[in-house]
Amino acid sequence: MSEFYSKSPDAPESHYLDDKLVEAAQFLRTWSGVPVRITSSLRTESHNASVGGARSSMHLQGKAIDLQFMEQNDMYLSELQHQIKHGGYVADELWTIGIRAFGHYETFAHLDTRLANPNGVIITGNFHQWGTSIFDALETMGEEGIAQTLIQNWKTLAIIGLGISLV
Repeated sequence: MSEFYSKSPDAPESHYLDDKLVEAAQFLRTWSGVPVRITSSLRTESHNASVGGARSSMHLQGKAIDLQFMEQNDMYLSELQHQIKHGGYVADELWTIGIRAFGHYETFAHLDTRLANPNGVIITGNFHQWGTSIFDALETMGEEGIAQTLIQNWKTLAIIGLGISLV
């Protein structure tokens, strides 16, 4: 389990890490058939700042990991991204495990267990959403539901409009 221990230089002797992340990493090992390297788990505030992490990063709460596949990393990251984007078997299994957000980056994947928004829409990473798109969700709501969603997600919607992400 030491592979999941914080890489922060000033990390405490022991720390919380959501066990769903351990289960998700093991699932991805089984799915791919190759070893997986955990490149980031819990981060201290100072370490998070030094690596350019988001101020509200799930890593700060022990609710996120970043990982790489030890063999054919590009291929498995691409397939993982495809599965998430199109709701394949891997996406279904990760959702069942409790993963609620996914980020795909050039050399690693980010998984986290943040709480889902009330309408189930999750937007994260470079730059994928999990579940229903916010536009599909808005179409199925009444005016009151749309107003509530816009109020709850104003920051995310503004960021989408600018084409950037805080995650």
